[in-house]
Amino acid sequence: MEKNDPPKRVIINFTKKCVLNCKWCYVPFDQKDISEERLISVIERVSELGFSSVTFGGGDPFQFRGLAPAIIKAKELGLFVHVDTHAITLSKSKENSYLIDNYVDLIGLPLDGSTDKVHDLMRGRIGHYDLIIDKISWLRNHEVLIKLNTMISSVNEFDLVNLGELVQRIQPDRWSIYQYWAVGPAVKALSNHMLEKDAFLESIRRLNCKAIDGVVVEINSSESRRGTYPILNHLGDVHFHHEYPINEFQYVGSIFEREISSKMDDLCSGERKQAVSRYYTTNKLVN
Repeated sequence: MEKNDPPKRVIINFTKKCVLNCKWCYVPFDQKDISEERLISVIERVSELGFSSVTFGGGDPFQFRGLAPAIIKAKELGLFVHVDTHAITLSKSKENSYLIDNYVDLIGLPLDGSTDKVHDLMRGRIGHYDLIIDKISWLRNHEVLIKLNTMISSVNEFDLVNLGELVQRIQPDRWSIYQYWAVGPAVKALSNHMLEKDAFLESIRRLNCKAIDGVVVEINSSESRRGTYPILNHLGDVHFHHEYPINEFQYVGSIFEREISSKMDDLCSGERKQAVSRYYTTNKLVN
């Protein structure tokens, strides 16, 4: 049996809560408190196990007061730091500007429609589209790579070509397009958001990614993501996507367990080629 490539990146989701109500979200919010000390320990363990990059996701990491020390610790340990945020709790403060300029390599924001009507419907919050456009403009004045994240389902796939034109004008460093996947809690949205792979790929064909100049366009079908990285919560509990065809998360153990590395290696199929170039060394060095 061929040995799997060990995972190189890990996602740490802040699972206590989220102010958005995205019906298709896969994150199992659990109301468990977040401890800065525990989170730092999780990051130290991630580094010890040989990971090279970490994504802070959520719920929104910026809603947690202890985020800055965690990001700084990750960078001090030599990790590539990626933060995904819905930007509602990302304030335009001097503190956040300093943190982003000096310790964050890549920041991701959602953009699920070319208009407020489409995007706000997907995100379940009126005014979110305008907020995202405003925060993108603010982030352009910072030393950070910008990635836009788009979830495509049956609700918004008709708008993808128009969205591509908007992305062309915005000119982020990267645009990641994801097929809706009814995995974990996201299964509750299946009746409204289901989009088969063939329909997803047909939408991508109409988009004509090659025509979007100056932007790396990353296409992610649901199955391409299965088993390619471990997903942690802020306590260090490790999950993987279950093996096909089960669309659930498989609990593997705690990041602090002695044998957790071999367990993750057995389950990980290796990073998908679409995402490899996201995570590379930047010039942000900690003195």
